[in-house]
Amino acid sequence: MPDKRSKLDATLSAAVAAAAISVGSAHASQPKEEDPHADLVKASVFAETTGVAPGATVWVGVHFEINDGWHTYWPGQNDSGFGTKIETTAPEGFIVGDPRWPAPHRYLAPGDILDHVHDGEVTVLLPVTAPADAELGTSATFSFDLSWLVCEEVCIPGWETVTLTLPIVAAPTVATGSAAERFTIARQRIPRPLTDTERVSIEWTGQTAVVRVMDRKKLSFYPDEGGSTVIDLSTSGTASSGVLRLSFDTPEPVLSGVLEIHGSGEDPVLFAVRSVRDTED
Repeated sequence: MPDKRSKLDATLSAAVAAAAISVGSAHASQPKEEDPHADLVKASVFAETTGVAPGATVWVGVHFEINDGWHTYWPGQNDSGFGTKIETTAPEGFIVGDPRWPAPHRYLAPGDILDHVHDGEVTVLLPVTAPADAELGTSATFSFDLSWLVCEEVCIPGWETVTLTLPIVAAPTVATGSAAERFTIARQRIPRPLTDTERVSIEWTGQTAVVRVMDRKKLSFYPDEGGSTVIDLSTSGTASSGVLRLSFDTPEPVLSGVLEIHGSGEDPVLFAVRSVRDTED
């Protein structure tokens, strides 16, 4: 019998295909501003500084504004939607690093359908490094091809290309205003490497990873694409205590994703975690 995920994939594929035809027809027959789906997600891109110096790195933010009541999908493990994708094109010699995604939140639908989503606004950060021989007084233009699935009661695929031109300057200054605020908000939700192993421990018991955090009230785990599938993640992926038990149905499981730690009266702390069961134990 087909499992929950295979049924959802088949249903979603049909819905996306139908929506894509509808959206494509709308774009072909009328201006974008008359497309009823055109403003569900608005994308933009901006830099943290007014330019980039030769050999230096600047952070770039790809920003998504999502209509109220709608959500897009984090590029991790989801039951019913595919994650937002960012593909970059850069001038020769420039290097665009991997995107840093702010952590999502859980979206549990009837039938124990669990997705990890973003809503409202989200800014994805990418490091851009200029070559050491970049010529002062010139500029570099970058292209970001974006694609997403945005859902409410129905799901609509979307895509857009945004561009950013960076001047090559000796001493760039830090941007202010809304751009600076968006970088600050994004960094509050971007997980950092797990270094506090005294406070946070991960132990394996058979095919179950036991995550323990000292003196904390609530934990949530968001699995990324590099990890094994967690059994019953809809119920086991969060705990109102300092202990999570995550079980897998593979003999060599990999725990990989984001651990969100909540404390009384404190902002959440987010760690990128990865643990592989030692099969020799």
